Amino acid sequence: IVGQLTNWDLDESSKMQYDARKGAYFFQKYLKQGYYNYHVLFKPVNGIESNTSVIEGNHMETENEYSIYIYYKRPGDLYDHLVGFLVVNSRNGGN
Repeated sequence: IVGQLTNWDLDESSKMQYDARKGAYFFQKYLKQGYYNYHVLFKPVNGIESNTSVIEGNHMETENEYSIYIYYKRPGDLYDHLVGFLVVNSRNGGN
């Protein structure tokens, strides 16, 4: 585990442990209540570099669709006017 909760350090204290009885890996650390960014990495035993794509996959070709709303509020108006709308798709170049 690497991230804010491990001070971005990749050392023995951030290593997940395997519980053979449960057949699962675990990581335990006492933290203050809050939000923490972290990644689960795979690091080969004799390897130097770690990799997130082994566990999380590679999402390079994921399709995303974005809806863009453009509003304008004239001085003195009590509400915003919708003046534009566009749907952008990552697969077809925004068309």
